[in-house]
Amino acid sequence: MTTKLLTEAEVAERLNCSVARIRKLRAAGRLAFLPGRPVLITEADFEAFVVTERQHANSLTGRRRKRAKKFLPPEPPPPKGGMTPEQHGRWIWLKMQMLREEKTKR
Repeated sequence: MTTKLLTEAEVAERLNCSVARIRKLRAAGRLAFLPGRPVLITEADFEAFVVTERQHANSLTGRRRKRAKKFLPPEPPPPKGGMTPEQHGRWIWLKMQMLREEKTKR
């Protein structure tokens, strides 16, 4: 089974970027390659790189996630008769703090 091998220049042409950018991607470990002269990149490694970059571009991280929060559906309102689980946990934590303070005062 033969796999197609691409040079840095061919990969750069496919990605519409410079050969220097391809070298930086290789040096950073983001693009797998076969060392030698010339440096070769398998078609499978190139496709895996493209898939990984697409997934990374589509994921919401950092500031983009914060901006996207305003477009998310609102959280459901708390139940009318009781506390939400978060409120109940906070209440238990406060009660434990009060007990610890009482023990230190004695």
